[in-house]
Formats: sequence, structure tokens, C-alpha cells
Amino acid sequence: MLLESIAGEWDTAVEDLRNDNEALCGLLSASRDAIKGVAGSNENLASIVSEIESRLRDKEDSSLRLTDLASRNENLRATLERILVAFEDLTGEAGFDEIETVRRRIFAHLRNVATRGWSFWDVSSFRGRMAAVRPGEPR
Repeated sequence: MLLESIAGEWDTAVEDLRNDNEALCGLLSASRDAIKGVAGSNENLASIVSEIESRLRDKEDSSLRLTDLASRNENLRATLERILVAFEDLTGEAGFDEIETVRRRIFAHLRNVATRGWSFWDVSSFRGRMAAVRPGEPR
């Protein structure tokens, strides 16, 4: 049963990673647009916008190599994690409705990816890394 599961995941890994990378780019773009509307003089948010723009400028070649796709996915997720930490700090504040909408879209995407199974451990470890970044949060 384990081998059957691994074979099934291997068969769709490239397609899943390409689709996930496209979805992550869309979420990063939406996050950038939402942050630009409220960034003002907040240096942390301004640096996140710069990081997002840098990630989106990174050219994704047409490689179908799993390692190339996984590397791009890891880079996009690292930026997404930073965005989510910033969004969590803004949750509940007045005037941040667009950020809340994007935050919900991000978590919906992460749940979708987790239910596919191929990156369940990445999503699980994400929560631990996010808790470690946020000061004062129980670990």
C-alpha cells in the first residue's frame, strides 16, 4: 500500500508542483497589492513588498525537473510564510479587510495542498516555524 501511494504521488508530483508554484505566485501578487495599500511607513511591510517583487521577477524556466520545481516552490513558500506572519500581526486591526481576504485565500490554498498529501509535512512544519518566529507565542 505504501509503494502504491508513493508511485501515485510520484506520477503527479511535477504537475502538482507546477500548479502550486503558479498558485503561490498569484497569492504573492495578491499579497503585494494588499500590502501596498496599507504599507505607508511600515518598513517591515515595505521590505516584504520588495521580497515579493523579487520572487515574482525570478524567472521560472520551463524545466520539468522535480528538483528545480521543488526549489522554486521552497523559495515561494518562504516568502509566503513571511507574509503570513506579518498578516497575523495585523489581524483584527481596522482597515485591513483586503489583507484578511488574502490571508484567508492563503490558508485555503495551504489546506488544499495538504489534502493532496504530497506536501503535508511541509504544511505541518510551516506552523511550527511560524510559531517560532512570532514572539510570545506558546511553542
